[in-house]
Formats: sequence, structure tokens, C-alpha cells
Amino acid sequence: MKKTSTEGTIETDEIWIIRRPGRGLAARCPECGERTTLFTPDEAALLTELNQREIFRQIDSGLIHGVKMPGGLVLVCSNSIVKLSTDAI
Repeated sequence: MKKTSTEGTIETDEIWIIRRPGRGLAARCPECGERTTLFTPDEAALLTELNQREIFRQIDSGLIHGVKMPGGLVLVCSNSIVKLSTDAI
């Protein structure tokens, strides 16, 4: 009996989030493509002195970048927070 073998390649994309509270997550923002720190909406609200509801409004309007992760977690691009702050001045 002749043995045959088949080789294949499977490519998967995974995102692992290992967080330390209050320090954000270093990653590339899919919106602006820049290497940045991603914060939770709560952390972004503290940094900007806005409330969490306003953070979500800013995400919905496109003024700041929000990244929706698997499981529903939303992370906010710090570069877009800084740009929003400097545009307000």
C-alpha cells in the first residue's frame, strides 16, 4: 500500500490583550495606522475630562478613533485623543 501525504497552510489572525490597569495597550490603530496606546472609554474619559457618553459620541462622529474588539470591548486611540485636544485649542 502506497502512503500519501498532504501539506496545507492555515493562516489565522489573533489579537491577545494583556493589560495592566490604567496603562493602556500599545498597538497599531486600524483607523489611522499609527502605533499608539489604546485606552478603554473610561480611561479616555479620565484623560480628556469628558464623560464616557461623550467619548462614544466622539467615536460615532469620527472625531476620535474607536476600535471594537471581539467580545464587544471598545478601545480608543490615544493619537486621536491628542489630536482632538489640540484641535479644541
